[in-house]
Amino acid sequence: MTLYDYVWEEQHGTYKVVQNDKYGYFDTEGKQIVPFMYDWASCFTPIKLYGKNFIGAYVIKGDSKTIIDINNQNIITPLHKDFMYYIIDDKLWMQ
Repeated sequence: MTLYDYVWEEQHGTYKVVQNDKYGYFDTEGKQIVPFMYDWASCFTPIKLYGKNFIGAYVIKGDSKTIIDINNQNIITPLHKDFMYYIIDDKLWMQ
């Protein structure tokens, strides 16, 4: 029996982990920094918004889409539910 469904490689001091179809994050010391609460999540990546640099992840929970920091605090919210968002080369793109 496995404890987690999937664990991604470490990125920016965090691991993206799936358990029971919910996404959460751990730090490199094994401490859970974001609970298993998201329906989908990107890995953490550098993002530049409003002239500031962040380490953020794009997450989805139900119809809510947002970008969080490693403390699970919203950087941007809400994002429009009918658009897809991508973080490419530290920039937020929408389709």
